[in-house]
Amino acid sequence: MLLNDLLSVSVDARIQYFDVDRSTLMHQKQVFGIVHNVDADQGITIAVEGDKKNLFKVPPASEAWSMLLDGSYKVRWAVYRTQEDRQDSVHEWWSWEAQLNSVD
Repeated sequence: MLLNDLLSVSVDARIQYFDVDRSTLMHQKQVFGIVHNVDADQGITIAVEGDKKNLFKVPPASEAWSMLLDGSYKVRWAVYRTQEDRQDSVHEWWSWEAQLNSVD
């Protein structure tokens, strides 16, 4: 699948943020919408509930996407915190990984 194939498709997108232990869920964001824009450098932009003023961006990688039986897509990302200790005003590092076999 090419990234441009995702333009205008319906999508259920979920990003889960985990702590450094890779099992403690810190936060989850889930949106439903239509792919509004695809850019190989800047990411894939989803218009939440079809509202072009309410945009949500995910990384530009097709491996996290899978087609559902109705022709819509789901995209799942796990984002892992990679630093145990963080000082104020210091950038916090995260690792993004596609959730290929997520069970919903």
